[in-house]
Amino acid sequence: MYDLTDRQRGLIAMGIKEKLVKVEDGRIYYLIQKKSYDFTDPEEHVRAVTYIELVMKYKYPPHRIDFEITPPRREPKLPADIVVYKDDYKEKPFIVVECKATSSKADWEVAKREGLGNANLLLSEWLLVVCGEEEAVYYVKDRPSLAKLEEFRRAELPIAYGNVPRYKYKKGGEVFEELRKTTLNELDNKFSRCHDIIWEGGKRDPAEAFDEMSKLMFAKIYDEKFTKVGEYYRFQVGTNEDAFTVAKRIKELYKEVQEKEPEVFKEDIKVSNEIIYEVVKVLQDVSLTKTDLDAKGRAFERFLGKVFRGEFGQFFTPREIVDFMVKFIDPDYTELVIDPACGSSGFLLYSIKHIMEKASKEYNEDTSKEIVWEFSHRNVFGIEINDRIARIAMMDMVIHEDGHTNIECNDALEDYENFDPRKDIKPNKYHVLLTNPPFGARIKASVKPYFKKYELAKNEKGKIKNSEMSEILFIERCLDLIKPGGRMGIILPDSAFTNKRYIGVVNFILSKARVLAVISLPQHAFIPFGSMAKTSILFLKKLKDDEKVGDYPIFMAHVEKIGYDATGRPDRNDLPKVLEEWEKFKQDPAKYPLNKEISPELWFAKVMFSQLGNKLDVEAYGREYMEILERIMELEAKGFTVLTLEDVTKAIFPGISPSKDDYVTDERNGIPIIKTGSVIKVRDRIGIIDWQKLSYVSRDKYGKSKKFLQKYDILVQSVAHSKDYIGDKVAIVDNALVDTRPTLALSKFLIVRPNPKKVNPYYLFLYLSSEYGQRQFKHYIRGMTAEIYEFDLKNLLVIVPPKDEQDRIAENFLKTLAEIFKLKDELRLCKEKLTHEFNKILS
Repeated sequence: MYDLTDRQRGLIAMGIKEKLVKVEDGRIYYLIQKKSYDFTDPEEHVRAVTYIELVMKYKYPPHRIDFEITPPRREPKLPADIVVYKDDYKEKPFIVVECKATSSKADWEVAKREGLGNANLLLSEWLLVVCGEEEAVYYVKDRPSLAKLEEFRRAELPIAYGNVPRYKYKKGGEVFEELRKTTLNELDNKFSRCHDIIWEGGKRDPAEAFDEMSKLMFAKIYDEKFTKVGEYYRFQVGTNEDAFTVAKRIKELYKEVQEKEPEVFKEDIKVSNEIIYEVVKVLQDVSLTKTDLDAKGRAFERFLGKVFRGEFGQFFTPREIVDFMVKFIDPDYTELVIDPACGSSGFLLYSIKHIMEKASKEYNEDTSKEIVWEFSHRNVFGIEINDRIARIAMMDMVIHEDGHTNIECNDALEDYENFDPRKDIKPNKYHVLLTNPPFGARIKASVKPYFKKYELAKNEKGKIKNSEMSEILFIERCLDLIKPGGRMGIILPDSAFTNKRYIGVVNFILSKARVLAVISLPQHAFIPFGSMAKTSILFLKKLKDDEKVGDYPIFMAHVEKIGYDATGRPDRNDLPKVLEEWEKFKQDPAKYPLNKEISPELWFAKVMFSQLGNKLDVEAYGREYMEILERIMELEAKGFTVLTLEDVTKAIFPGISPSKDDYVTDERNGIPIIKTGSVIKVRDRIGIIDWQKLSYVSRDKYGKSKKFLQKYDILVQSVAHSKDYIGDKVAIVDNALVDTRPTLALSKFLIVRPNPKKVNPYYLFLYLSSEYGQRQFKHYIRGMTAEIYEFDLKNLLVIVPPKDEQDRIAENFLKTLAEIFKLKDELRLCKEKLTHEFNKILS
């Protein structure tokens, strides 16, 4: 009913037991004071807990405590939430308390201003400000101004009007002395406040500020872990301690951290004593080791996203995608996991979290903890080239209490002998690899000696290229790292799947691994993190030695909703639905449908390995294509002949690509060329060549071309600025003039030359214009600027009915075509007649 933290719930229970309070019907009754207030108000939770602490922890008599006390002359009237008096008559205020529900920066400012105003008017000696679960104590007897209030801060209130203790927080102390667990939102708020303090309003680079914050957080965690029971924590501000004293102690603490973890931070703390002092004040009351692992991990992720979204955005993979990929690949307890481009170590941390959840369901608590410790310290490995990001990865791992020493700061593409031998990074070792490698960086052979050792650094003739994109070499390194039978999930730009020049890369992948799944991510997946690249996730299983691959099904998914939009704001997340479908697919691939559309934003496909060719892009296997493929398979099962386009043609080739200077205006000295504007689209992609709209190219240059058209050649528009216009115009060369006057076509067309012995040319023309041809054209599109190529188009499936049926279809078309030409001539005559009449009137 009431949204209380565990600590608040425990203290309220204590107050009820001691008959200080009673909670009933949404109200809290303060039994000694005989007052009641609305307990559904979160601020009342804070006041109630503070009251109980004043009585139980600080030993103040409850009959000397009152609520809602308005000081004289206070305008506007802003009563003090709690006042503790020195006397039984409640005439001498000793402590004024101001409470707020949350610990936002704005709440702190308002609480301090209102609280100090009341304390001064009531002539109180002490001010206690409590925001959410955070508190600050001030000795205000000398009436400090608001601007100087922080100079009067103390570690703790006096107990029963006595002397102030030097330190407050003690390991293994009473419930009031021990550090408390915190929540996701409060920790998020504290991290941001610390960073703002260190950043100093822009005086430091955000990444440099984070470096300094990491050093202090390391010191904090070290203090929590290694302070002995019964001793006071060192990471706190004692009463009357100045910045120099606190900073000196924290720097000594950090020196111990450096000695224990020399690889994590090699540099000393650089920020001023005053900044250290302020950060310690923010973090001193909470425990980073006790706080829920998921809460502190998510708070750290949020914080990283805010700090590094710009310059370092490429090093961070969104939590929604990381979580999805880990669950999809499903690492097991004993498996070794590596991320060779680990960034902030998201995949490693979520793998640990996955094992933690798995173990908690299958084993008792002690065994589960042992399994998680073993996995997190011995089974996860990361490589990160950027030293600053590598430190962040280690910090993230430490926050999650795991083995950060397995992070190597190095170039993952380096020769294995150049890795730290203690990490033992080597090929064929890891069971699971999850990664989001860097995109778009070009690696040059002249700069990196290791370049020439990569198979994908060679061209189709086996010669070393001058350079290659980093993501391409990463594919090879990743496949090399996992052991035979090992699994990997890798995020890649779609260009690695679709570009013509990367066909060899796809063939390389297919020769080394079995494709488990391909998941197409939306265009906006990485926009909030500084990248516009359209990406997909490729899941692979490395082939075992001498493993022979037969035909097998591949799971594909297209997903648009992934938990956030292009601005980073929360949105629906369909990735869990993709996981559900993957489980169904695994249970019985044979029964899984070829195509399953939940909505245009979420659909699935089952593609057989034999259907892949060398196309791994999910968009090629959309509903329209898969439906046509299913129809063709059904017709084949009913006895229809199905052949490839290559089977029924003599040749398939592109037209020519003349330069601007190759065109001539003199028809007599030029060679006719059909351009896209020369083809008039009649209807439904069917085109007719307008022989009056030809251009001409130089006879001297193209007179000996081997691409002259022949009668019955079919022209297919193969290049366009948009996928929608591929195959938009399909025309047949039906003019016998091409036999007497050589004619060419522009390279925006693919020329399909039918074999009349295998297929009627007019039937093939109509087939390619129909949805059976058009949907297959869309499947074969490559590149971000749409294009289809002859080496793909040759695989297009053609339903070939008996010869007499083809001839009948062709004859009907020719009759229709003749009627079209007749109507076209009549229309031309009408236009000429109308023009003549107008001219006659005008004259």
